[in-house]
Amino acid sequence: MKFSSRVLASLCCSTALAALAAPALANGRPPATVDVRPRSGSTQMVAGTTFGLTVSSNDGGSWQWVCEDAVGYGGTFDPDYEWSPTSGKLFATSFAGLRTTMDSCSFELDTGLAGRYIAAITFGSDGALYAAANDETSLIYRSTDDGKTFPRVSQANPPFKKYDSWLSIEVAPSDPARVYLAGIRVAAGKPTEFLLYSSTDAATNFSILPLPTFTPTAMSNIELAGVSYSNADVLFVRVTNVAGGGDAIFRSADGGTTWSATPVLTKPDSLRAFVVRRSGKVYVGTPTLGSFESTDGISFTPVAGAPHLNCVSERADGVLFGCTQNYGTPNDGAGIMKSTDGVAWSSLLRYQDISAPQSCATGTTQKDSCEVEVWCGIREQLSIASTVINCPLIVPDGMPPDAGQPPSSSGGCCETNQTPPSLLLCGVTVVLLAWRKRRKQ
Repeated sequence: MKFSSRVLASLCCSTALAALAAPALANGRPPATVDVRPRSGSTQMVAGTTFGLTVSSNDGGSWQWVCEDAVGYGGTFDPDYEWSPTSGKLFATSFAGLRTTMDSCSFELDTGLAGRYIAAITFGSDGALYAAANDETSLIYRSTDDGKTFPRVSQANPPFKKYDSWLSIEVAPSDPARVYLAGIRVAAGKPTEFLLYSSTDAATNFSILPLPTFTPTAMSNIELAGVSYSNADVLFVRVTNVAGGGDAIFRSADGGTTWSATPVLTKPDSLRAFVVRRSGKVYVGTPTLGSFESTDGISFTPVAGAPHLNCVSERADGVLFGCTQNYGTPNDGAGIMKSTDGVAWSSLLRYQDISAPQSCATGTTQKDSCEVEVWCGIREQLSIASTVINCPLIVPDGMPPDAGQPPSSSGGCCETNQTPPSLLLCGVTVVLLAWRKRRKQ
């Protein structure tokens, strides 16, 4: 993960005018959902997107938008979000530590881990919260008081080295003391090392696990894909960008001591949409090649009619939530969809139906910056129909003051199923972002 500078919104419009594909937002990425986190036992859910955080308190009936600045990140970084199983607090990773919120308005920086780049977090079935730090220590921290304090639990020296980069951490649902860790080690002049570890004592000590057999490329990573709900020894890892193209899934039935000789699933596409369901089934989706299901985690069969998935998660009641394609090609017509069986999916969020920015008090970043300075640009780019907040036309210097009112949301910069927007609208978006930048300075 890395930060990148915000680019002018003209990138969005030039892409739309040139190719009628899903346009880039101010961080250079097309609008997409990258993570969906339903809160078990509740109607709350959040979804990380390339344009901020969307939140719902009524099971996806309506959605509000929170900008990156309010959460505490920017550029192309995507936070790892987790719901507390005890308090309902939402945790988000950042380069400066963990951020927490109860209302999606104020994301407070946790003082226990302030200043540390927290790359990945997860909760155990006992309510313990684990945080993996990507800094000069590469330590693992554990909290048993809902994030109030974070004693260091992993050993200071072997097997970790300084600046090991953790990509994922998982706790076995059936054994809260079994912790798995995956990452990479990069040193100048040396090939990338792929790291797999396991702990049987709640992350106090870690043992090195052997790697599955694969041929990496310069872009390969190794990540934890999932752990069985009933057997802490059944573990899946995902290797991205293997030689030949695409991703590969490997399975272990003995806690990572040995691995399947060949991948249980490999596709020339992303296999990031992976979930081990509570029923024991394994469900895997791809952005372009369909979805696949297995009853044993070894043999997979295609699932007919599934949407194009970039992520998938399961709530405790068995409902699946997927990151799907709202714009572009292929197109599912929604940024989030849901299903109970993985076959029939229904729309849960269309970006153009976002109701408003999250309503927050004056003095919060969400109110003073996101709503006042950013919302109107996002509204235009995503063709959001909401008129809750009046968005006046901002006329660029040199244009006549009577250039007219903004067109309806059906012709916005990011509406790829409509006639391409006028260059005037692109200029409006650019001026809006430039105006925001001047205010920040």
